[in-house]
Amino acid sequence: ETVKSLQIKCSMMHSDLAQYESMSRLNLPLSSNSSDESDSIVQLGMSSHQLKPQSKSHLLSRTNLNQSDTISKLKAELNRSLLNQKAKRAEIERLQEIVNEKEEQVKEMIKRERITMAQAESFNDQINKMEAEFNFLKNKRENMESNDRTEEISNLNAKIAELCKEKGSLEREKLEMQQKFEDLTKHFEVDKQQEMSDYNKEYFKFHDETIAKIKKEMDDKLDLRIKEYSIRLEQSQKELNEVKEMYVSVCAAKEQLALSLQQTSGELQQVAAERQRLTAELQELTVMRDQLARKLNDKETAKNRDQTAVKKENEDLIAEILKLKAELQKNSTQKIENQLSVECARLREELSAMSARHTLEISSAREELRDSRERVVQLEKCALTQFETEIKSLRQDRDMLKTKCDEKEVQIKKLIESRKRAPTMVSVATVTEGEGGGEAELIRLRCQEEYSKALGEIEQKHQQALRMLREDNNNERTALERKLQAIQELTKQQTVKFCAEEMKNSEAKYCSIVDSLQKSLFEKNIEVENLQHKLASLNEEWRQELATLNSQMEAKEETMAQMMLQWAKEVEDTQEELKRKEALLENFKEKLARAIAAEKRHREKLIRNNEKYQIKSKSKCEEFKSAVRETEEEFYQLLNKQEKEYEEKIKKLKIALEKKSQQKSVGKDY
Repeated sequence: ETVKSLQIKCSMMHSDLAQYESMSRLNLPLSSNSSDESDSIVQLGMSSHQLKPQSKSHLLSRTNLNQSDTISKLKAELNRSLLNQKAKRAEIERLQEIVNEKEEQVKEMIKRERITMAQAESFNDQINKMEAEFNFLKNKRENMESNDRTEEISNLNAKIAELCKEKGSLEREKLEMQQKFEDLTKHFEVDKQQEMSDYNKEYFKFHDETIAKIKKEMDDKLDLRIKEYSIRLEQSQKELNEVKEMYVSVCAAKEQLALSLQQTSGELQQVAAERQRLTAELQELTVMRDQLARKLNDKETAKNRDQTAVKKENEDLIAEILKLKAELQKNSTQKIENQLSVECARLREELSAMSARHTLEISSAREELRDSRERVVQLEKCALTQFETEIKSLRQDRDMLKTKCDEKEVQIKKLIESRKRAPTMVSVATVTEGEGGGEAELIRLRCQEEYSKALGEIEQKHQQALRMLREDNNNERTALERKLQAIQELTKQQTVKFCAEEMKNSEAKYCSIVDSLQKSLFEKNIEVENLQHKLASLNEEWRQELATLNSQMEAKEETMAQMMLQWAKEVEDTQEELKRKEALLENFKEKLARAIAAEKRHREKLIRNNEKYQIKSKSKCEEFKSAVRETEEEFYQLLNKQEKEYEEKIKKLKIALEKKSQQKSVGKDY
């Protein structure tokens, strides 16, 4: 009955949900399938089916601008409403998920009810079975006349009473579960109705607020666009006026620049020619420097050859000295040997001092060469900087002259324009006044003569100024060229003198250094031969020691290999013993399982027969269990002992292997 009532309630809830969805589809797009129409269009009383014929009619009648504005506004609202529809759909999907969760909870409650009903039925079956057993036992008790079964009857009566109590408690639990289920269904319905009403109110509020916001945004944006377009028009008009003015000024400046460019191009060509000439002279200086460096290298190579020849002579002398030493060793005594050892020590000290002096002299010579090269580079840099500064000053003077010339040309153009305008004004005056008077003609002629005189004077002054400027420019150029030539000659002379002086100093120093090196080489060659003899003797001693060590290592490796074989055999034996004991353990387990099964059977038989047999069987089972436990403990003790022995053997093997690896590493180091 409860299941049927719950099914009826579920069907009612499904019908309510279907009605709500149908109502929401009429007013609101609740599902994702109804994404073609937005809430703003619904509120305006329009749909996509209504908009399509309207749009076609507006496309046909484009003459009216107001209709086209309304269409564009509606399209903008439609696009924005579709964009804002995502949030609304998300809320609707969330509501649908909540409803689905509630339905799942109802289904779970129905499943629980079914489980409880099945449990109740099973309890009823058990109670019926117990009642049948109770009746059977009652009949037995009536038939049995012996006093020995009185205890069993009392036990059965106690069990029946306990079962009756359990039955009553189960029925109470069943009633409580039914009441709880009904309460949950009622609360679920009430909560569902409240949530649906709250969500509807929130949705309508959100819809109205969004439409108002969209309208405000549209109005604000339209006002801003109108203002922006008006500002842009004003700016564009201003820019057009400025462009016109700039075009006029650019045309005037273009003519002036064309003239100035022609003049500057000629001057730049002259400067480029001078620059090429100076670069050629610099290249000649670099070639001279390279030649001097080659000469130095050639002299150094010649000195090296002389040193090799001296080395050969020293070797010949050393060979003769060795022969003399051999003869002296045969004839000399211990006193002579002591004197020679003292002299050898003194010679070694002198050799060390000579080598230190030699290194110092070489380092000083290298530093002097570096300083000389740096001086040459600095002189070249100074000459280049002076040349660049003079060129910059010439360019500045040229720019100043250009500006002066441009200003004077502008003045001349203004005078020419005024000259052109004056006769026109005079002609206009004569036309207006007529040819009435001789005095006017005389005045006009005087004005023309004065004007022509003034123009002639201005032109003469301008030409004189231009001549003076050109003469000044030419004089400055010639002076600069002379200065550059003098600077170049000075640099050449200084470089040649400096290179010659350095060559002389380096030759004198290198001659003294070569003499000292020849003496030191002779002494060092003697020491090298002595050291070679000592190294040969030491190598022989090390080879003998290595041979002895290798033989010892081979013997140790053989002994270790034998030990490893023995340990491997022991490990195999222990593994076989472990396998055998594992097989015994499995046999014990099987026997234990069989004994447990037999014990269970025996227990069942004893329960059927009598309690005395049960007590005996329990005692026997306990004895059997104790025996099994003892056997298991013994077996586990044996296993633990063998595992400990196995671990000790493994540790020994590891220690032996580590020692062997260490010995191998020591042998390799030797």
